[in-house]
Amino acid sequence: PKMIDTLATNQKKKYNVYKKPFEEVEIKEKYELVFSSPPFFDLETYEDTDNQSIVKYKNKNTWIKKFLFKLVDNNIKGLKKGGYLVLYLPLYDKFADYMNKNKLIKYCGKIRYRYDNKSKLRDIYIWKKI
Repeated sequence: PKMIDTLATNQKKKYNVYKKPFEEVEIKEKYELVFSSPPFFDLETYEDTDNQSIVKYKNKNTWIKKFLFKLVDNNIKGLKKGGYLVLYLPLYDKFADYMNKNKLIKYCGKIRYRYDNKSKLRDIYIWKKI
């Protein structure tokens, strides 16, 4: 795939691109860092296809359960012990409760981000796999 050709400088066979919705991907690799900005339920629509999470899951609670929880679970499964899960997204109530109850990770804090002086402060949340 073009992304691997563009970004990988060597050992290109070592990298994979999964061409399916993330909540359907089974992670087999182990890694030390996940940094993701998953789709926000109420902010962005990338395209109008059946594979889009907000098209598949019409309301916020269903989207959180069937997309966002699955995204987190898949990524935690792939993390090595001591690895970090870093997510840029709004901290939806049900999602915050889910993360606080998860015994596989520990909340480390957040980084505040602003694109420029006029933009809204955004939070990037960090958890560590224990």
